[in-house]
Amino acid sequence: MAPVARPVKEVDRSNKPPLKVRIVRRFYRTGAASNKRSLEIVFHDSEGGRITGIVKSLNLELLDNRFVQDVIGKVTEIHNPQEKEFSGKRARLIEIVLEDLSGRQVSATLWGNYVDEILTFEGNLKAGPPVLILQLCRAEVYREVEILNDFIDEKCSG
Repeated sequence: MAPVARPVKEVDRSNKPPLKVRIVRRFYRTGAASNKRSLEIVFHDSEGGRITGIVKSLNLELLDNRFVQDVIGKVTEIHNPQEKEFSGKRARLIEIVLEDLSGRQVSATLWGNYVDEILTFEGNLKAGPPVLILQLCRAEVYREVEILNDFIDEKCSG
């Protein structure tokens, strides 16, 4: 039986219980004394507790950047749906572009039933632009651009 996750507030030097957290912020930082980059991550638990983690520069190469994350943004572009073949199976997909409050844009690909959902939502939109919340998606870097893929859940609001 798996150990029960404990809240972040129970963590101290002598007690390191199993935690169930999600990433709420991650950023790269370069130290003042050197040019080495590290990754700092802020985690949040279900009770509102926060804890910070650091990935040192020598371990950055070992980091799996395919962890899941949440993205919130207004939909600035919706491309035409496409059908493609992957591993011998036909798949429907649609590409969209999301923009956050800072003006940063990210491309996202929605698959399967989400294609119809976003098109239906777009057709029923009374005031724009729509805001989309993508949960548990994976980010990949392609030609120095972060691409979001593999969505498990999404929410629309207009």
